[in-house]
Amino acid sequence: MAKKSIEAKRLNAFAMDPETIVVVEDEKHPLYDERIKNPPSESMIRNVMRYGVLQPVRVRKDGERVELIMGRLRVLAAREANKRLRDAGQDPIQVPVMVYRAATDADYTAVSIAENEQRRDDAPEVKARKCGRLLQLGYDNESVAEVFGVSAQTVRNWQAFLDLDPKVQASVDDGSITFSSAVALARLARVEQVAALDAA
Repeated sequence: MAKKSIEAKRLNAFAMDPETIVVVEDEKHPLYDERIKNPPSESMIRNVMRYGVLQPVRVRKDGERVELIMGRLRVLAAREANKRLRDAGQDPIQVPVMVYRAATDADYTAVSIAENEQRRDDAPEVKARKCGRLLQLGYDNESVAEVFGVSAQTVRNWQAFLDLDPKVQASVDDGSITFSSAVALARLARVEQVAALDAA
């Protein structure tokens, strides 16, 4: 017998102080997620300080209590960003929120898991090319790092990829070699890069 799809209704987004959003820490609670133990990265916090939280988080209402379903890192990053913004005499940010309604606790848990399982990150070579476009448009390395929420070293790796011989780049695109293996060739002249690729 086919499973009935979860019926849910999303409302328009509104903004909330991240401190007022309940991030569940009780392991027995249906909305608990082990990733609560993983703090947001420094680069993500800096990204949120500069741009705010761009993608709404999902919550459910339990009386006056607003419980987080999806978006733990975004909320935690916003909390830390606000501490730093206040210390610097700047206005804190709010988090865009959408209320999600489901029939049962099991449905809320399933939706939380599904959202993370469906999320697919861009491959490093795709991010490298996006990085290149931003650099061409006048962004500096620090600004690019903040846009992507990554370290300056990651941006340097992306730049190294963009400087590789096109044949080496194409080998990453088709899966012949890994991104990190290709970047390791960047210290070589392009002729040597291709020779090393052919010898692999």
